[in-house]
Order: sequence, then C-alpha cells, then structure tokens
Amino acid sequence: FVSYIVFAISQPYVGRLIDKYGIRYILSFSILVIGFSTLLTYFTTNPVQLMIIYGVIASVGFGGASNV
Repeated sequence: FVSYIVFAISQPYVGRLIDKYGIRYILSFSILVIGFSTLLTYFTTNPVQLMIIYGVIASVGFGGASNV
C-alpha cells in the first residue's frame, strides 16, 4: 500500500526531472536507486525496515523507471 502511494506521488516530479535533465540520466539514477534498495532489503531485521526501504526508497526508483 505504501509503495503505491509513493509511486503515484513521485510520478509528476520524475516527469519534470526527465524534461529538465533527460531520460538517460533519470533512468540511470532510478536503476541505481532500485538496486541499492534491493541490496538494503538483505539487511532488514523487521517488517518496518522492509516497508521503509522497499515501500519508499524502491518505489521512488520504480517511479523513475516507469516513465520510459
């Protein structure tokens, strides 16, 4: 649920960033964010950490990668 909200909120901002900086840079950064957050999920010890890392951080990355 949290990831859907963050994903939806990040879409307009990512769109503006794509218009300003170009798709190549934003997509590269988004893929790095997704990879970093996926790596961080390995170190989670409780569900709250997983929700914050994957539900918030990864969703911002997914928001940037989905505009392609």
